[in-house]
Amino acid sequence: MRSVVSIIIPLYNRVDLVTETLASLIAQTYPYWEAIVVDDGSTDESYETAINISNKDSRIKVYKRERLPTGASVCRNIGLEYATGEYVFFLDSDDLLAPYCLEQRVAIIHTLSSVDFVVFNMLLFEEGLTDTNLLWNKDSNESDLARFLRTDGVWSITGPIHRKVALERLGGFDETIPFWQDVELHIRAICKGANYIKKLNERPDCYNRRHQLASISQQGFNTIEKQRAKIEIYKKLVVYAEKYHCLNEQVRTSIVSYLFACARQLIVNHQELTEAVEIWQYASQKGQVNKGIYIVGKLHLISLSQYQLQNKKNRVYLFSAKLLSFLLPKRYKLIPMTIGQVKY
Repeated sequence: MRSVVSIIIPLYNRVDLVTETLASLIAQTYPYWEAIVVDDGSTDESYETAINISNKDSRIKVYKRERLPTGASVCRNIGLEYATGEYVFFLDSDDLLAPYCLEQRVAIIHTLSSVDFVVFNMLLFEEGLTDTNLLWNKDSNESDLARFLRTDGVWSITGPIHRKVALERLGGFDETIPFWQDVELHIRAICKGANYIKKLNERPDCYNRRHQLASISQQGFNTIEKQRAKIEIYKKLVVYAEKYHCLNEQVRTSIVSYLFACARQLIVNHQELTEAVEIWQYASQKGQVNKGIYIVGKLHLISLSQYQLQNKKNRVYLFSAKLLSFLLPKRYKLIPMTIGQVKY
């Protein structure tokens, strides 16, 4: 019997797009697949639309989320429980697959019996599939963990094809966090020593839809509540890296640079100096920043805070903040990111 691939699709209020997504699956040149669609309580006709399509193709199976909490991670874990395939990958209900996607992925992972997952690239699009001609990301010599920890994700949720047994060993998705669930899964896999390879130079075989409006998970992302939640989730990721002895120099630099940027945002967006300094102290400890650099960074945050508190009128504080920033090592001030910026 040929290897079956289980494609897990969380669904929520995508009545206008899910038909196209499932059509791209039905058009696959590789026929041995099943789709596990898990509806997250849609209030439009998404569930009914998926049911109607499944009635025409028995490989598509549609379920409702019957437990709490809500969210894509729960739906993906439910889908994993229902999946019968040897291989699994996750598809969002607004994204699309190239017709050769499954054939390409199965052909490659089938020859690599020791790997837990294989990563492929994807193209970004808005209306037509090639209208942006941008890749999700590119490979580099920097460690994947370091890049994920500075939010330059090397691959997306749809990028890997997994062995189901490897995902089960990993424990699936963390249902307790409100966002970054896919990043958390990838970082946890890397830290736990998952065996994987990247095939980012193969033909991109899926398409990520860029929406003009922010996604539901991104709405209100700059509120103080979400800023705090983001930092707490990030600390959880740092714990993984620390627990599994992955805090090398590149990773430490990513932690410091990312959290330094978060500390600045707490001041610029919310005038929260105390919290900002606490974050900088935490970052300095995890990144092994020397005392002199720590003091410079702290004084920079204080000067920036004073400038904000005085309605940006006292340029002495602005000059001080800029001077102190100049004294910080460049690697702690920049978070280079190439997601969605690489031409194909």
